[in-house]
Amino acid sequence: MRVAHDKEKNLEQYVRYMELAASRGADLLAFPECSLQGYTWTWDFKRRIYRRDREQQEYFEMNSEEIPGPSTSFISQLARKHGMYVVIGMAEKASRKAKPVIYNSAVLIGPKGVLGVHRKVHMAPTPIFSAGSSFSVVSTRVGRIGMVVCADISYPESVRSLTLQGAQIIVNSTAWGMKNRKADPRTDPGGYDYDLMTRANARFNNVWFVSADQIGAATRSEEKCYGHSCVVNPDGRIISDTGYREGLAMAEADMHEGTGKDSLKGRRPECYLVTD
Repeated sequence: MRVAHDKEKNLEQYVRYMELAASRGADLLAFPECSLQGYTWTWDFKRRIYRRDREQQEYFEMNSEEIPGPSTSFISQLARKHGMYVVIGMAEKASRKAKPVIYNSAVLIGPKGVLGVHRKVHMAPTPIFSAGSSFSVVSTRVGRIGMVVCADISYPESVRSLTLQGAQIIVNSTAWGMKNRKADPRTDPGGYDYDLMTRANARFNNVWFVSADQIGAATRSEEKCYGHSCVVNPDGRIISDTGYREGLAMAEADMHEGTGKDSLKGRRPECYLVTD
């Protein structure tokens, strides 16, 4: 999905893709990271940080939403209409210790409304978003779903912790960027990392892995996203992939195909040294 810094335009995209997915019989649909409001646009390629920017700060303070809120309620109505589960990425307005904060969140919405929220745990330094602190699994009629956001997949503990909680499907809502300003998706190392990590997380944890990535550069942003929204099976094989373009990656998933606790057999936690 090509994302704008314009909620109305992005919601129009949501409606279009939900109708298309429903017409093809989809039960679960995932959208990219911050695809409701658009992602931060001040990435500094040289310093590898997000710069402070007054306009950007004001944009997210004005456009972030509580959960539930107007947009999640709207998507809930569509999910009910289509009998579908949907994961959207958004800037969530919340409070922590009585202070206002904004989280980079993935929201699972079903026919009965909001079912779960994951707040991105592993954050690059940013003046906009606060970091989340947990991972959780939601049971649905299509299977047990766990959510991660973008850089969460760079840390093996993220998906493993969801697997230990019984997840069968992992949904990754991401705006995975390429590492070079004039990036070629065929050779950029950021794309290599994305392909490797999506497949490895599926294989090591024996789960279905659904990754929804933005495509190209969002309005105001110089950073290009890699695209390649995909569905990966528990063997780590890519079953469906949009490539470097907008589109809908679809696959039929058998929840009895390798998912469950098979990946946990043989584990010896008592032998693992864990230090912080």
